[in-house]
Amino acid sequence: HTEICKALLFLALVALGSAALVPKRTATGKFVKQCTPKAQVGLCKAKLPRWWFNTESGKCETFYYGGCGGNKNRYLSNEGCEKTCALPTDKRCKSKYKPMHNDSRNSSYVFDSSTKQCRLGRGPFQDQRECDITCRSVAVCTDPRPSDLCAGKAFPVYYFSPITGNCHSELGCSYKGNNFPTLEECRSTCKAGK
Repeated sequence: HTEICKALLFLALVALGSAALVPKRTATGKFVKQCTPKAQVGLCKAKLPRWWFNTESGKCETFYYGGCGGNKNRYLSNEGCEKTCALPTDKRCKSKYKPMHNDSRNSSYVFDSSTKQCRLGRGPFQDQRECDITCRSVAVCTDPRPSDLCAGKAFPVYYFSPITGNCHSELGCSYKGNNFPTLEECRSTCKAGK
């Protein structure tokens, strides 16, 4: 009986090691299914430290895996978890350019991370709407939720409701506009109640 558990544990470790090397996100930044379920300890009694991606916090967190069973949202290291599931950040949103005040001659926009707003500046965005959507400015909090046809590929998203003043969970198929990948990002962007 012990030999069977050891063999299963070995096979699970081999499978986990190879799975962590394969990117699990599409080019549009969508999660694949393995990043969305909550961590599962599994059926066996080992206490193996592992990492899982928590969609509510938007971070990889530790848990103890039993050694067999469970789901695919588990990784041998924080790095493997982040490489597979952490959200890509558009570098244009971390621009070093400062917003400009009262300069109507400038037609480009920059994201001001201190206010979470897009402003006129010598920035990488040609229009304010592109900046708002890409960098998730507070302007998207009042947008209606995108109505995407997901064709069976829906995953959990969080959106801000101006009516309730809170973030809510629903299924969607993109993280654009008022569709956030994590509850934490929705709350911090839209200053929603908890």
